[in-house]
Amino acid sequence: MRDNRLPLAFYLRLFGHEISVRERFVAAFVMMLSVVLSVVGTVWAFLPKSLIGVEPEPEAPALR
Repeated sequence: MRDNRLPLAFYLRLFGHEISVRERFVAAFVMMLSVVLSVVGTVWAFLPKSLIGVEPEPEAPALR
């Protein structure tokens, strides 16, 4: 049984000649999707809150 924790690129490099074309396609698709989502997530994290419409709520006055 193959180690499921291998990164996909490493897995494709080692076992690319042993796996089916369908499995290679799925692995490549998942890798590309991961890259796109990581870039989108990183950009989203650095966007100003006012630009994405998520303003922080004003703090409630402290009770004394």
